[in-house]
Amino acid sequence: MPVSTPLPDGTILESKAFCYQESQSGINVRHWRVQSSASAGCTDEEMALAISAEVGPIYASYLNSSAQFEGLRLRAIQSSVPLPAPWDDLSEAQSGSNASKPLPNQCCGLAKLLTGFIGRRERGRLYVPFPTREWITDDGSVSATGAAYITNLANEYTGNINVTGAGGTCTLRPIIWHRDTQLYTPLGGGFVVRSQFATQRRRAEINRPDPHFPPPV
Repeated sequence: MPVSTPLPDGTILESKAFCYQESQSGINVRHWRVQSSASAGCTDEEMALAISAEVGPIYASYLNSSAQFEGLRLRAIQSSVPLPAPWDDLSEAQSGSNASKPLPNQCCGLAKLLTGFIGRRERGRLYVPFPTREWITDDGSVSATGAAYITNLANEYTGNINVTGAGGTCTLRPIIWHRDTQLYTPLGGGFVVRSQFATQRRRAEINRPDPHFPPPV
């Protein structure tokens, strides 16, 4: 099991939230920058717990009872200290509580995440996995209920998360991470919830089964 590791300001984090329905995983990948640390700051374990506490209950509130929010994996991808092993948090793992029947696995909600800059490179996307039938209107667009769930989740992924640990505090600022340049753009321009459903073919029931969380490192 990995050792809980303090991470300093400037560390770039990658979080992966894992949902599971039938034989398929729905994974939301987001990035964060550690800042405003006070006293001894916070550990990767404490940061993972804080993110899970924000997003886990939202996933569980809209997922059908046949689906689950399985947990969150957090790993540092850039830091001034040696990078620790990923931290897996299962504190918010739970089955969905929504009684509405699920839509096909490949259907998903979509929010466009904005920065203060123009261009496709400076935007992010949040594909919200495994919506239910209460999300869809008679004409096939996203209902007000579905849009509210997407909005709730996008709010958490585009806002700062304040972490209080045993030895101090810190803030996780959401960013767009550019792998090619190893640079980032802060999120902060809000988001736009799409009125139409998106699709992700890899989540379709005909695909090979995905492993449950936690997957291999």
